[in-house]
Amino acid sequence: MDNDGEILGLQELRYCFANKEKVFVSENIKIIEKSYYLKYMVKNNFKFMRPLISEFNVENTNCKHVLLTPLNYNEKKYHNSKRFIITHNSEQFWK
Repeated sequence: MDNDGEILGLQELRYCFANKEKVFVSENIKIIEKSYYLKYMVKNNFKFMRPLISEFNVENTNCKHVLLTPLNYNEKKYHNSKRFIITHNSEQFWK
């Protein structure tokens, strides 16, 4: 959540983490260690992947995927693959 108590979408949450903006954990989440939960969320918002063209049954095809990674992220395992388009531009990724 942001400082107004609004729930953030994935794009907004990733932006907040990247820019070291304060993010809050909802009081409705029953966890003991909220700082651990925030670190867990940072890890899960680090890298995103989506199909280049969204269509039915895309997970069972060899279609290209767009991979959103942070700047300076080591993407060696994706460079030689023809299945991935790598971007650091979140606006391009979320189109």
